[in-house]
Amino acid sequence: MKKVVINEKQKMKLNYLLTEDRASKNVSFARRYIISKGYNQEQAQQVIDSIRHDIPNVRLAQYKFILGVTRMYLDNQLKSGREIGELNKTLKYIASDAHVNEYNYDLNGEDYTTLISRFKGVAKSDLESDMAASNSRQYTVNENYIIVPIDNPKEAAKYGKYTS
Repeated sequence: MKKVVINEKQKMKLNYLLTEDRASKNVSFARRYIISKGYNQEQAQQVIDSIRHDIPNVRLAQYKFILGVTRMYLDNQLKSGREIGELNKTLKYIASDAHVNEYNYDLNGEDYTTLISRFKGVAKSDLESDMAASNSRQYTVNENYIIVPIDNPKEAAKYGKYTS
């Protein structure tokens, strides 16, 4: 067997290829798209970090839809917190087993309004059923314990042996 010597840069590239998973590839697609729009590497990372922070459901399905969300972000389709929240909720439905294969990485090129309107009925139905379930719950008073107000550290010290 012939021994092959590789340098550190080749080793890093090989390690990257061996360890890169689907999620990191999807994020890489989005990063390249951002750079193609004239942003530098650092700005691209800032955009991705903002999307990850503001739209946590973009992580679903191994970031499959981050490219589409990035496109909407750069096209200034996400202008308000309400729009960002609605897109976040919609991604939950899109990433579900029922719909995940209906959309490509770019969310089929759909704009924000089209995407949201498709799932608006489902979201409304889920909200109504959650509200009905919440309103139908029966809460009872638990009389097995007493709530003691603690106003200062000296009083709190009395109960220290009951908690960490």
